[in-house]
Amino acid sequence: MIEVVIALCYALGAWFYSILRYYDLWKRGKVPVVFFAFLHVFSLIVVFLFETGISAMISDVVSVIMHAYSVIYGSVMILTPILCFVRGIVRFIGKKAGCSGKIYRFFNHPTKLILGFFVVTMCVGAVIFWKSRCISWEETVILQEDKKEPVKDTSIVYISNCFVGSDMTAHAFDSLVKKVNEKKPDVILFGGNLFGKHTKEVTIDKTLASIKKMKAALGIYMVEGSADSALVEEKKEKISGAGLHLLLDESAVLHNGLQLVGCRADGKTKKPMSYTLSLINKEKPSIVLAGEAMEKKLKEEKKISLVLYPKKITDTGNGGTSGVNQMFPRNVLASAKINFMQIKK
Repeated sequence: MIEVVIALCYALGAWFYSILRYYDLWKRGKVPVVFFAFLHVFSLIVVFLFETGISAMISDVVSVIMHAYSVIYGSVMILTPILCFVRGIVRFIGKKAGCSGKIYRFFNHPTKLILGFFVVTMCVGAVIFWKSRCISWEETVILQEDKKEPVKDTSIVYISNCFVGSDMTAHAFDSLVKKVNEKKPDVILFGGNLFGKHTKEVTIDKTLASIKKMKAALGIYMVEGSADSALVEEKKEKISGAGLHLLLDESAVLHNGLQLVGCRADGKTKKPMSYTLSLINKEKPSIVLAGEAMEKKLKEEKKISLVLYPKKITDTGNGGTSGVNQMFPRNVLASAKINFMQIKK
């Protein structure tokens, strides 16, 4: 949590500094002030549309354009102070040393260098945007040495925090499905927040149609997240019809003996975790999809092989797809990865 607070404080400070820095540059007549004002007004509009969920009602193409803008211009505003700080150090050292060469004069120029910073930071933002749309794999091996009834080697794909309809478009999710199928997993797990709070019906239908294309010999399982718990409750039948097995404070034993346990995220409908965990057979390997933190002591007592959470944007490992297609600066803090796990004897 402290990392998020520090990052947000820096982002606000950097944004304010950059506003002053570029406003001074625009005032010199290089760029009309009205253009400068438009950039910031449009930034506020984009943030408003994403944070209120209105972006979910906009076409995928427009949503991608807004996402690209938020990342690229956000990079300019966040990274400019760092480059200006480096420039200040170079100027200070050059002044102390009595330098007057071309390099020093370039760093001392009031407009050329700042315009250069603008171009460089835009390029960095473009790279971040491209990277945020590329999904990588994080691989984990789970051993079951302490189990009397171990299962055969099993491959699992774990996905969480997609927020389809807000942070991720249905088209981007379809690309994710293709990547998952390339791995040919035995089991696919959705660990919460598949949808956003304001995901519209047509996007839900597109997403579920993509899920129907997923291939997993032992099935596809899902738990609700804090963001989509109400939507999942309302659309349970439609979700199940797409081939997703919902685990709402329930357990499932796969054909190979692996146990899956899903805990609800909605405080109004969830059962005590003690009840849900009582469904576990300690002699068999088990995976718990949990919406809240679990004490290490409890995990050891129940001999749980693995606990998976829908990770926060600053967490890594067992996380899911946090960071994919998210707005700046959340995509920089996040890890755009899908977990690929293998249970071995």
